[in-house]
Amino acid sequence: MTYRHRQVGWPIMIVSDVLFIIGVVLIALGDGARITGIVLLLTALVVALLSVLTVTVDATHVTATFFPGWPKHRIALADISSAEAVRNKTWWGFGIRKVPGGWMYNVGGLDAVEVVQHNGKRFRIGTNDVEGLERALATR
Repeated sequence: MTYRHRQVGWPIMIVSDVLFIIGVVLIALGDGARITGIVLLLTALVVALLSVLTVTVDATHVTATFFPGWPKHRIALADISSAEAVRNKTWWGFGIRKVPGGWMYNVGGLDAVEVVQHNGKRFRIGTNDVEGLERALATR
């Protein structure tokens, strides 16, 4: 049985939409505002791509990936020494972050599961289904 959970970061999507609308308006204004509009459209695209996080636990790996499949972080289950529910600091934010002790993928909320590998590396997976992810990792 494979665990699969997709979380959408709605606040991030709203920011992306606002950037997109402002970018379109600036492009429509023309001249000097056009370049800023293009930059905002590109920023909106990147923000939108980082607003959906899918976590999969199969027979051999736990994988956290943003839409449309990149960037991806994959850890072999055999390399995991522990996995436990944790609470992220508010100021750590969303997206891909270097946090104290390791890295984090997060699209919304403060709840996460921290995976500790045998080599000491830590990786936090932000999720709104902490119990489900913990259970999936514990049964492997």
